[in-house]
Amino acid sequence: MKTGQIKKQAQSKCYFSKVTPEKFQSLKSGETTFEIRKNDKSYKVGDTLFFQEFNKTKKGFEFTGNVISLKVCQTSTEYDFEVRAGFIILGLNKI
Repeated sequence: MKTGQIKKQAQSKCYFSKVTPEKFQSLKSGETTFEIRKNDKSYKVGDTLFFQEFNKTKKGFEFTGNVISLKVCQTSTEYDFEVRAGFIILGLNKI
């Protein structure tokens, strides 16, 4: 492995996100390959997103124990895609 690759991996960050069972299945099956999110975390290519499946209950949300990790492979804040200011498109790949 080259020095530049090690440095790039060291700069990657991990983020956790709660999702509904429907969204979780869509991510897991590969049907959903991108996310539009508020750009409040400085997402970068190489970051890992951990999507945690939560069921809505009368008391709030309950973690099902299911998690899928996806790697950010592309980012865009271009207005060509009509992304609202302050938001970002994240291309996602299975790890």
